[in-house]
Amino acid sequence: MTSNDEDRIRLLLVDDEVEFLEAVTPPLVRRGFALTLAEDGDAALKLIPHSTYDVAVVDVRMPGISGVDLFYKLKTLDPDLPVIILTGHPTFPDAFQTSRDGAFEYLIKPCDVDRLARVARLAAKHGALQRAGAHAAPRSTMAGARILIAWPEEEYLDTLRSELETRGLDVTATGSVGAALSLVEGFSFDVALVDGALAGVEGAKLVRCIREARPEVEVIVMASQPSAQQAVDILRSGAFAFLAKPESGSVLWRWITDALASSRHRRLEQAQQTVNRILDEQPD
Repeated sequence: MTSNDEDRIRLLLVDDEVEFLEAVTPPLVRRGFALTLAEDGDAALKLIPHSTYDVAVVDVRMPGISGVDLFYKLKTLDPDLPVIILTGHPTFPDAFQTSRDGAFEYLIKPCDVDRLARVARLAAKHGALQRAGAHAAPRSTMAGARILIAWPEEEYLDTLRSELETRGLDVTATGSVGAALSLVEGFSFDVALVDGALAGVEGAKLVRCIREARPEVEVIVMASQPSAQQAVDILRSGAFAFLAKPESGSVLWRWITDALASSRHRRLEQAQQTVNRILDEQPD
């Protein structure tokens, strides 16, 4: 195995439609995935004890074990394995139940390969954080966390605020760069969720300003028309994540929970450094 192979995201793709498997395999491989294919749930379950995967994509309707049942079996065998549910026959009960029980995303066929690849990358990163444990935190510990939303579109801003407040977060929202920076300097936040081109200001510049003022704040940037160069610039500036807008609520929420946990980890490190400095300054 070459180093390039080792860097690929290991994806288990389970679907009984051979045509679908043949159609998506080449483009996913070109996008950096190492695929293992299984045509039904039984075949997938036989693979799990012998291999490690970064993410699994599971079709709902298959002969034998259904995709929903397979999801629960996979989560039992490997609780940290992110599972994406893929179906051409969506039902609200399935989507609600599996999302509540830990499915990373619920995608509808026909699904664009770029979208599938993007969600799979997000899922793999989320799974890596879960396995590492450093940034993982139960949802119950997220209540009361403080998040700043800086977004010029009032309707979208209100939607985000409402959704996050229903999840127990303390949300402050603004539509201007100046107000966002003043708020960051004057108040303590855990995460800032900002528009990549807020009021004409480059997203990377805004991220740097926030991180310089409050190094413990994790910044998630979303852009309506993202480019590869913009992503590079923003991530190099210190952003926790760069996402394309619109993201589904479940994917965005997972990024926010990871960012909240990372922010708290930073705060603990800062507190420990302060304690160590005080102890070092004390006379023997």
